[in-house]
Amino acid sequence: MTNSNSIQKARQLRKELALTMSDGYIASKGGWLKVFITQSSVIQNIYYGLRVDLLIHKFGSHWNKWINEELSKNLTKEELNNKELVDNIKKDINSCYKQIKSNPFDYFFFDLRNKTKEERAKFATDIWILSTLSRKRGLRKMHDIELNEKYNFYKLTKEYFKREVIPVTATNYQEFEQYTLRHKRVIAKSTYEACGKSIYIFEVNSKEDAKKEYDRIISYGGSYILEELIIQHPEMAKWNESSVNTVRVITIHNSTEANVLLAFMRAGRKGSAVDNGGTGGIFATIDINTGKISSNGVDEHNNRYTQHPDSKMEYIGWSIPQWNEVLELAKEIHSNIFPENPFIGWDFALTKNGWVLVEGNWSQFVCQAAAGIGVKDRLLELMKG
Repeated sequence: MTNSNSIQKARQLRKELALTMSDGYIASKGGWLKVFITQSSVIQNIYYGLRVDLLIHKFGSHWNKWINEELSKNLTKEELNNKELVDNIKKDINSCYKQIKSNPFDYFFFDLRNKTKEERAKFATDIWILSTLSRKRGLRKMHDIELNEKYNFYKLTKEYFKREVIPVTATNYQEFEQYTLRHKRVIAKSTYEACGKSIYIFEVNSKEDAKKEYDRIISYGGSYILEELIIQHPEMAKWNESSVNTVRVITIHNSTEANVLLAFMRAGRKGSAVDNGGTGGIFATIDINTGKISSNGVDEHNNRYTQHPDSKMEYIGWSIPQWNEVLELAKEIHSNIFPENPFIGWDFALTKNGWVLVEGNWSQFVCQAAAGIGVKDRLLELMKG
C-alpha cells in the first residue's frame, strides 16, 4: 500500500541522487529540441490531441517506408503483385493506427489484419502507452531519466540488483581496472540503448586486458556501464544456456497500490548472449495466477513455436520457479521507489539466490501476440484503481 510517506521518501532519494540525462542519451534522441518536444506534456497533447501525428504519417516518408518494409516481410510474392490488395492493406494499416496507434510492425505481429474492429480495440500498443503517458505532466521526463538511463535506474534500485555496476568514463580507468580484474568476466552495456543493442561480454585476466577493453569502450563514445554477469538458475538455463532468460512483469500503480497487469518469459537463441526479440529471442505469455506458461512461443519475425527450437523445451504448462516471489518483488519496487509512475515493465532474472532486477521500461506488449488477445481493457481498469 502506498501513502504520502513513501512518495516523500522516493522524492528525497531522487533529490539526493541528482539524476540527469547523459549527453549520449540526448544525442541518441536527436538533440535537446527533440527531447524537449517528447517530454513536454503541452506539445504532446497538441501533437496527439489535434492528430498532427496523422499528418506527419500522411506526408512523411518514414511511415510509408516502414509500411512497405513490413509488407515485403509479411506478404507473399503473389500478394505483393496484387496492387488492389496491397493498397487495401496500406489503408487498413493506417486505419489501425488511427484506432489504436498500432505501427506497421504491430499490424502483422498482432495479426490485426484478421481481427475485427472490436478485437483490435482491445490491443495495447507501445505508441499508445508512450503517447498516453507523455501527455501527463512530467512523466516522460521521469521515464527518460529514471528508466531509460540504465545507470540512473541502477542507482535508484541497486538493492534489487544484487550485483555491482559501475559507469565507464574518461576519468575512471583505475576503477575500471580494479572492477574488471576483480570480476574477470563482465558485461558492457550502453546506458541508453534498448533491445539488446550495444551489449557485449568480455574477460579480463591482466592489466593489459583491462586497458585494451577500456580503450575499446571509450572509443565507442556515448555512455556505458559495466555489470557483473548474472549466473542464472539452472531451471531457467534449461531454455537456453548462452543467454540470461528473463521474465517481464508489468505493474500498474494507481496512486494507491501496485497491481500486476501481465507477464511473459523471454528465452534467447543458441549462441546469443541476450534474450531480446530483436536478436531472435522468443516470448511466451505467463498466467499470472499460476505462474505457468499459457501460450506457445513467438518471435519478432512472427514465427510460432510449441517448443523452443534449440533446447526443445515445451512452452505451454511449464512453471516459472519462485513465481509468487517475483510478483511481490515487482509490486514492492514499484510502490517503494516509483509510486508516481503509473506503468512499468520490470525485467527479472532468476539466480540460485533468488530474483534479481535487470531493467525497467514503459513499452513491450509482445505477449499479446503470443496469446492472440489484447490487454487494454484490463490495463485501463487497473489504472483507475
